[in-house]
Amino acid sequence: MNLGQLRFTKSVAEYQSFSRAAEHCHVTQPTLSNGIAQLEQELGGKLFERTTRSVKLTPFGQHLLSSIERALADVEEIRALAEVWRHPEHKLIRIGLSPIVDMHLLLDVLAPWQERHPDVEIFFKECFIDDLDERLGTGQLDLMLLPVREERLGQQRLELYSESLLYLPRHNGALDGTDKAVSISDIAEEVLILTMDGCGLRPVTKQLFEASGHTLKTYPGQATNYNAVEDWASLGIGGGILPRSKISAGSQQARPLLLESGEPAMVTLQLVWQANVTGSVHLDALIEYFKTQGRTLAAAVAA
Repeated sequence: MNLGQLRFTKSVAEYQSFSRAAEHCHVTQPTLSNGIAQLEQELGGKLFERTTRSVKLTPFGQHLLSSIERALADVEEIRALAEVWRHPEHKLIRIGLSPIVDMHLLLDVLAPWQERHPDVEIFFKECFIDDLDERLGTGQLDLMLLPVREERLGQQRLELYSESLLYLPRHNGALDGTDKAVSISDIAEEVLILTMDGCGLRPVTKQLFEASGHTLKTYPGQATNYNAVEDWASLGIGGGILPRSKISAGSQQARPLLLESGEPAMVTLQLVWQANVTGSVHLDALIEYFKTQGRTLAAAVAA
């Protein structure tokens, strides 16, 4: 197993095309295909289902993709830290992200600031929430973005944006086939597929049900990623709740989810940083941007 094979796999999963992935990786298609084949042989399973019309991850590939992405991110983090060590004048801001974060929205929000500060490199690190807290506390991260929770001692926070939650009905279930919005009461008897604890969505879902006075009924297994929630719902395993940004483009399954009041169910994301850490000038400037323009822009993009 080598980094090239992992990059090939990530690119094919992203572009859903061997030829486009090869072009992105600046290699020939046979080189990319051979690298993935060698990785599949080493791991003991097929990563992709390939036809004349489409390329998509197998369940085995979906199971491994998040770990592959984390491994590649770790390598980029090592390189960024080495650059800072060799060149102390290099300006770096490290932002940790819960998997629930809408990366497209975040990049849109950061774009105006980065245009004004082209000399500052922003490095993103996706982690489970416990890992984010540890990294922020030990100075391995400068900021983190995760769902709103109770305030923690020594941390400052800023609510950045809210995103609507959608319901994915279980295939052949009672709510399958409807195109109407559903409420928490409507899905109270449904078995729901939840993701792992660390991504941030599980406690949000539990809070929705607790606030409405209903008991959450969960599928015994856990999905390792958001694609799995959508796939399992389509297979009739259970229903699912996901942020709008995590629903596949063109999905016909997802339905708006409403609170008992009739208001849309939402997940709110907050920016968090250490209160007792004196930030650099560029870090202070970014936090101030988020407090003013960034927060307004995030709300507009999310809407």
